[in-house]
Amino acid sequence: MLSVLCTKNKDWTEEKIQKRFAEGFGRGVGRDYKPWLTVGRSAPSVGSSNRSGARTTGRVHHYLSDTERNAFLIYDWAASVVDIREQFPLDRGETRAIAEAMGVRHPTYPGTAVPVVMTTDFLLDTVVDGRTMQAARGETGGWACGPACAGEAGDRAALLGRARRRLGDCHPARPPARPHSEPDLAGGPLGAG
Repeated sequence: MLSVLCTKNKDWTEEKIQKRFAEGFGRGVGRDYKPWLTVGRSAPSVGSSNRSGARTTGRVHHYLSDTERNAFLIYDWAASVVDIREQFPLDRGETRAIAEAMGVRHPTYPGTAVPVVMTTDFLLDTVVDGRTMQAARGETGGWACGPACAGEAGDRAALLGRARRRLGDCHPARPPARPHSEPDLAGGPLGAG
């Protein structure tokens, strides 16, 4: 799922977002990565959210759904996956440019004019034929967004789909995104090795 998570906190400001980035959220790799959204703090649960340790990174990972956790378990044991960053923030400059090109309004935090920091469920680093590649993966296809979010759900889905594709297009060597309904990683880049 590429998420547009609208928290109950209506006090989002540009300053708070910049402070969160400065504190390291959405930054780092491996053991040092801090997810943009964390269970029980920045991401109020509307379903089953949880945390668990990881073999690949040696840190605690945060999942906003059982589907995310289940996908994570596959990635954590795939031999070619060398880093897993969950709740990875997408560049707002990119998502705003995509929204403008599509003629849709970029989502904002409830009660504000502050553009939402959109996230992808996972940014995976994989090694294929000795090269490290990245793939943005969305797992649930749903949206963690209440009715107070600005914009229509269809516009958000299209916007985030394009943002994910653009993230993948940044590096032509990246493996193509595959729907989460195709769990057979053995035949593709993520299961190689």
